[in-house]
Order: sequence, then structure tokens, then C-alpha cells
Amino acid sequence: MKRVLVTGATGFIGRHVCAALTGVAWVRAAWRSQAPAGNCDEAVRVDLSGPLPPALLDGIDTILHCAGMAHAHGVRLDDDAAFEADNVVATRNLCAAASAGGVRRVVIASSVAVFGTPGAAPVAEDAAPAPDSAYARSKLAAERAVQASVPEPVVLRFPLVYGPGLPGNLARMVDAIARRRFPPLPRVCNRRSMIHVEDAARAMVLAGGHPAAAGRTFTVSDGQVYSTSQMAGWIRAALGRRAGGMAPPLAVFSLVAAAGDRVAAVSGRRAPVDGDAYRKIFGSAEYASSRIATELGFEPRWDLPRAMPGIVAARRNRSDKP
Repeated sequence: MKRVLVTGATGFIGRHVCAALTGVAWVRAAWRSQAPAGNCDEAVRVDLSGPLPPALLDGIDTILHCAGMAHAHGVRLDDDAAFEADNVVATRNLCAAASAGGVRRVVIASSVAVFGTPGAAPVAEDAAPAPDSAYARSKLAAERAVQASVPEPVVLRFPLVYGPGLPGNLARMVDAIARRRFPPLPRVCNRRSMIHVEDAARAMVLAGGHPAAAGRTFTVSDGQVYSTSQMAGWIRAALGRRAGGMAPPLAVFSLVAAAGDRVAAVSGRRAPVDGDAYRKIFGSAEYASSRIATELGFEPRWDLPRAMPGIVAARRNRSDKP
């Protein structure tokens, strides 16, 4: 790995991948809506879902594909069209160009969502994909496009990625607790796998250069599991607050989620709290992830309790800006 194209270079994972490549490889950063601020040798503005610049892959031997759409809370879970351009068409376009240009290795940042809704037991790395949402179907289609296009495809499936500047559900949880709009939770002992964004970036770089990664698929986590109750407690501690008061019964949360599903069925748009949100708060999503350690020697450096103060500080600084 000498000359690398990073797609989605200004996204949450992509910008950390560019930083992790400093001193490791020459980097061409591909971006669509926001120019990269350093950590690359060359920057190219491109919409991967449309015609690609002829010189996009000139001299490139490895692609670290971080571009795509993930966090679209207002989008219905069955709206495949919402994810088609950014996740499927864009990846197919990139893979066609990679194949034509002789690029040997493409590493794609994918998602454990391809396994479908998890149960109580940990999801094995070799479990058959069973995507049950538009986002998950789009990520599986993108994986398969990569696997069919180049001699050395690598798929990394990430659970929730955390760290300062994170988007998505955990960010909304931090904001809701900070604004005192997140109720105390009944004690739940669910188990959720996650990974710090810097570790996700390190895994992408490792997979881009390690000979044993070629043709492999890895689930990548920090090796820990966390309950939602723990997360809420760490957020309150980072805010300098005591634990919440009396928690409503679990049945109340279930009723609110059911009402959200009914609203979505009528309006065609997701409600702020629905069945999917309920499952993410109270359900488990634990994934086995030992293969990348065994085969590539990957070792995570972060865990969520240590990262939470920085996450909360970054969200508070963001909310304080005009």
C-alpha cells in the first residue's frame, strides 16, 4: 500500500483514516460536500454516484472506501431508494473504475446491520447476512460489489462507531440527557458492541496493507460490551450530574414506541421514537470480533468509558456554537 484513495475523506470515519495514513502512504482524499483540512497529499471533489473523473484512480493501488449514507433518522427503514445512490450506485461506480484501472485492493467500511436484527446471543462473524432494513440491504449490496470487482477485496463490518464528533443515536442520547429530555431508564442489562472511530480507522489502514487481509471479511469492535444504562450513567457523570430519578416502567417506553410506529405508518416518515429506537435502547447487539485480532494482529486502544468525557465535551461545544 503506497498510494491510497480514501473516499468519504471528510466523514466521521474517513477523516480519521486520512490521519491514520499520515507517514504510511501517499493519500488522495475524495470528498463531496466539504473539503478536507489537511492529512492528505491531494484532494478531489467527486460525487461517486455520478460520472467519475478520469484521473481519480491514477497511480492508486489501494482504495479505503468510507463514503456512504448511514444516519438518516427521518428516512423509513424500508425506503431502499433513499440509500441506493450513495451506498450502492456509488460503490458500483467506484468498483468498475477500480477494476478498469487495475486497483488490486479495496477495503470497504461496512456495517453489522447486514446481519439483521440481532437476538440475545452474540452474532458470529460467519453468520449468514440477513438484512432487514433498506440501509442494511444497501450495505450488503455494496460489500458484494467490492467482492466481485477486485482481486483483493476486504470487508470490515463495524457496529456503532463512537468518539468525539460522532453522529447518530448516541449523539442524540448525549444531547437529550444534556437538555434533560432523556428520562431515567429502567435497569436494563442489554449488551451492545461498539468501536472507537480511531480504532476503526486503524483497522481500515491495517486491512489496506496486510497480506492476510485479502479476500477476508471481519467484524471489528473494541472487544467490550455495554448496556444502555451504563451509557446513560457515563454521560451524566461526564456532565457532572447524579444518576437520574425514578424510571418509568418499561411498558411506558413500549407504548410510546408503538405509537411512533403508527405515526410512521400514516405519515410515511419515521417518528423520533419508534420500534427501531426502542430496540436500540433496550435490545442487545453483541457481535463476535476476534478474527481480525487472530489473523491480522489488530488490538483496539479505546473503550467507551474512557472516551465518553471527550464525546460529551465535543457535543456540548457544538451545541454552544451560534
